[in-house]
Amino acid sequence: MKLIELNIVEFGCLKDKHITLDDGLNIISGDNESGKSTVMLFIKFMLYGLPRKTAKGTDRDRALSFDGHRAAGTMTLEKEGRRIRIERQAHGTSRISETLKIIDLDTGEQLNGEAGDLLLGVPCEIFENSCSVAQMRTDINKTQAASAVENLLASADESIDVKKICERLDAVRKEYRLNKGEGGILYRTEAEISSLRIRQREATEKYLRHNQTATRLERRSKDLEVAKVSLAEAEERLSTVRSAEVLSRFDVLSKNKDALEEKRKELTDMEASFVGNTSPTRENAARIRGAADTLRSELNKLRDRENELDSIGTIPEDDALAIAGEELLSSGGKTAVMSEVRAYDKRARAQRMAFIIMAALSAISVSIAIFLANSFILRITVFSFAAVFAAAGIAFMALYVSSGKKRDARCEKFGKKYQELESHLDLCLERAALKRASNEALVAAKIRLATAKEEVRAATKWLSQLVGSKKEEPALLLKEAQDAAERTERFCDTRDGINKEIYMLEALIDNDTRALSDIDEAELRRAVGEHTVYSAAALSEAERTVKFNRAKYESLSNEVNALKETLAGLTASLEQSPVELADRISALEEKLARDTEFFDALMLAKQSIEEASMSMSGNVTPVISRKAGEMLAQISGGRHESVQTTKNLDLSVEQDGFNVSSELLSGGTRDAAYICLRISLMMRLFGEELPPLLLDEALCQLDDTRAREMLELLDKLRALGLQTLLFTCHGREQAFCNEMNVEAHCISLS
Repeated sequence: MKLIELNIVEFGCLKDKHITLDDGLNIISGDNESGKSTVMLFIKFMLYGLPRKTAKGTDRDRALSFDGHRAAGTMTLEKEGRRIRIERQAHGTSRISETLKIIDLDTGEQLNGEAGDLLLGVPCEIFENSCSVAQMRTDINKTQAASAVENLLASADESIDVKKICERLDAVRKEYRLNKGEGGILYRTEAEISSLRIRQREATEKYLRHNQTATRLERRSKDLEVAKVSLAEAEERLSTVRSAEVLSRFDVLSKNKDALEEKRKELTDMEASFVGNTSPTRENAARIRGAADTLRSELNKLRDRENELDSIGTIPEDDALAIAGEELLSSGGKTAVMSEVRAYDKRARAQRMAFIIMAALSAISVSIAIFLANSFILRITVFSFAAVFAAAGIAFMALYVSSGKKRDARCEKFGKKYQELESHLDLCLERAALKRASNEALVAAKIRLATAKEEVRAATKWLSQLVGSKKEEPALLLKEAQDAAERTERFCDTRDGINKEIYMLEALIDNDTRALSDIDEAELRRAVGEHTVYSAAALSEAERTVKFNRAKYESLSNEVNALKETLAGLTASLEQSPVELADRISALEEKLARDTEFFDALMLAKQSIEEASMSMSGNVTPVISRKAGEMLAQISGGRHESVQTTKNLDLSVEQDGFNVSSELLSGGTRDAAYICLRISLMMRLFGEELPPLLLDEALCQLDDTRAREMLELLDKLRALGLQTLLFTCHGREQAFCNEMNVEAHCISLS
């Protein structure tokens, strides 16, 4: 048998979980509390349903979901080539209602019977001690397993036809009870008795619930009347306190009106007592501060202008070079003067050169007349030329002297010689330019200083007008302006505070006046009386009392209505009385006793025959032990070569030549031995159609070497048709499979 698909609709901590399984080794991993043991319990639930509460309450409680108290799902499997789906659900708290459907998916036929018995042919005890290894429970329930094995295994002696004898006895036995208990006279009688007892119990419960509900309804009706009176008293008290609250609001309204008049009078007196040249507004205060800041700024400018004028200083009036420069500029400038002087100098040099030439010609003429002329006339002629040249030279000398005097006279006017004149003229022009720039800066500074003084006077006048002061000293005026601004601002702050209080009082008075306009104060005071005094604590206490009593009244009213509906339903559901059902049950029990005596005699005969057969048959435990030993030897590497099992499935293992009891083995060796024993037992019980092997953390105590060998063994058993579901919270099994190339279908629940 192979599991194909698990569809967990609702089971324990799991909901809407779909798991697809494969042939061979399936590794289902997940963290602690992820639902691994719950999946394993779900498979057992699908095969055998929920256990009896008295038998195993823990599994029963784990199976039902936490919120809906429901267990439901489907499981698809393959059995002898047929695909079968199991649909099962259970719900309830103290009483569980369970439904089951087994459907052959190939034909659509619905099969009858318990799923585990029908598909595996063994009861739940055999399934748990062979196919299913729960967490921390690799050992076997020996009492259940030993007796079940002996009941299921056939005799090994073929000479005795136990089967035919048992078939003849079974033909009669089945009339009274089928093998699995669901059929026969005894089964039907027991079922009828069980049904009648259920009806009797339900009828008794209904009568008890009817009487209890009637009693509770009467008691709660009385409590409801008391709660109604208490609620009326609390509401009356709340109404009185609220009326007192309204009167207190009238008192507060009167006080607020008086306070409003006082504040208005205070504001009027304060405005009348204000002393100042301007109206007391924040704008005027800001205007005064602005004018004061302007005056301070202008005073700072005035100081800057005075410092600027001091830094410029005065220009000496008797600076000769500057005066000469001014005269030079007035006479045409340096270029005109130098052109004139250079012209005189050029002319003098030309005249001197002409004088030298004339003197030379004159000397030459005299020399020619003395040394070269042969005749008197020639000498006279030459001397005449010499005289002309001498006269011209004298004339040129006179002109040269005159031009030199004119040049020197022009230079003497500036007190320098011709060679120093040009540099002297540059110095004079520079001094003249400096004096002119200084005079211009001084004039501009004086103008700015005058402007600053005028602006200070204007700012002082404006601030004096704003403050209403006659002081002309800026420092005193600024102090007075600061005092005036601060006084105005303090007045505005005080006035704003009073106006705010007036506004708040007016709002309160207007609100209270509108709210109380429809209430007659005098009539309300007469109704309430003077002894009732309002307080917030009294109102809060009255409201809490009303709220508590109203909630109590509504709760009791709802409970009374619900009890009335329940009582009506119980009255309508009362049918047969428990006494009538008890008489019917008594008659059926007498019949069941007679039929049971006959059935016991029949079973005693069958038991005697089977015991005789067993005495001649060989013990099957050696076969189981031999197969388990072969598998253990493979896992332990040959160290443990055999496993010995008694008829009661007590386990011992050969170790170092000695048989050692399982209690003395290490945890890992004991777990490995019991897993091998379970697999061998499965092979003996189920033959070729092996059911799935469920292992929940069964390899956790095995070391890595034995864990690898165990995984390799499970992989080899796949060839024999064994499907394994290994539940683990570790990752080493999957890693070992990948390492050894062992085919494994891995599923994660995390």
